[in-house]
Amino acid sequence: MTSISGQTHGGHVHASQAQASHAHGGWRVERLITPLPPIHLKMTCGAAFELLSEHAATPSLAVVDEAHEPIALLSRQDFYIAFSQPLVRAVYEKRPIARLMASHFIQSPPLQVDYALSIEELKELITTAAPRAAIDGFIITRDGKYLGIGSGVDLLGISLERAREQIVDLEEARRVALRANQAKSTFLASVSHELRTPLNAIIGFSELLQRQYAGPLNEKQREYISDVLRSGTHLLTLINDILDLSKAEAGKHEIAESEVDLNGIARLSLRMLAPHAESKNITLSSYLPHRPLRLWGDRQKLKQVLLNLLSNAVKFTPPGGHVRVSALVGPDGAPLLVVEDDGIGIAAQDIDKVLLPFERVHNQMSLAAEGTGIGLPLSKSFVESHGGTLSLDSAPDRGTTVTVRLPPERLRFYGAGCAAESSSLSAAE
Repeated sequence: MTSISGQTHGGHVHASQAQASHAHGGWRVERLITPLPPIHLKMTCGAAFELLSEHAATPSLAVVDEAHEPIALLSRQDFYIAFSQPLVRAVYEKRPIARLMASHFIQSPPLQVDYALSIEELKELITTAAPRAAIDGFIITRDGKYLGIGSGVDLLGISLERAREQIVDLEEARRVALRANQAKSTFLASVSHELRTPLNAIIGFSELLQRQYAGPLNEKQREYISDVLRSGTHLLTLINDILDLSKAEAGKHEIAESEVDLNGIARLSLRMLAPHAESKNITLSSYLPHRPLRLWGDRQKLKQVLLNLLSNAVKFTPPGGHVRVSALVGPDGAPLLVVEDDGIGIAAQDIDKVLLPFERVHNQMSLAAEGTGIGLPLSKSFVESHGGTLSLDSAPDRGTTVTVRLPPERLRFYGAGCAAESSSLSAAE
């Protein structure tokens, strides 16, 4: 015969264990208490039957001793099965429930938990040590004394309620983060505008001085002016990038679309990067169709994407390395730009990081390189504004391949079956 407790095997969770976790906050088992009257060991079986009948919604009632400490969980189903037998009922109806339990059932302790135990700890306990408690229920105590019964249905309900609250909290946190991000973008845009005005003046006057419109300069003065002009131009480029990034994050990014020659952009970008690559003894090469590969997009932004990708490739490729750009059309008709290098590469766990604004992966070469970590995120934003994707494939010391994929519907013209040109480029070209 089965146990009268609907036996739930599991250890007792003491108050000291539960209270240790109370300081961590969260919802507690006390929320699950149903204060049902217990069955005392001296109560007759007939009285226990009536008590169970009065509380028909609960699957079990606790059995407690004279000290009001729980010792078993009386399962309605098991008790009804036993008590429905005429002989058992005739013998035990007026006898204490303890006699029936001792004569006919093998006991094992029910699951008892302290009222201060966290809901999460209770769920873990039921899952790992007392799965039957989800069906039969469990006893809730305080300092070892009976408080009430908890059920798996109530636990599920409160878990759903908590999940709903967490969703609300997460949504509020998302709104707060969005407002903070918009405030940051607005601040960056404002600061960028304020900085560009004096910088443009510095660059303009430096160019006038370099051309010696105000009189001849000695060699040292020309050197200083060149440094000022180069630094000012570099700073203005960074500020423009920050302004573009802040516009993109604020959702105010606009693209001026027209028909664009992708091969032409690739060749122009290679020519612009050739002097820098040559100064580092890095070979630039291309793989481009002979015929124009034309698409619909923003020429300036696509050129900036390619310049950023090529500049990064050259920056993080050691002397003697190789950087290659390819423009082609995928099997699905999607225009592709691919920039490959044999540089230092990126570890798998850092790939997502380098696509975030102002993030840089620290190593010996990256620490020596200029930059704020804006180029890749800005390029990704520009590509996504065209409905495309930017992906990285990289590994340390094995180089990096960046693939820009634009939607097939942006393709305007591509000569069917045309050959491609493969060439290398030097600064002289």
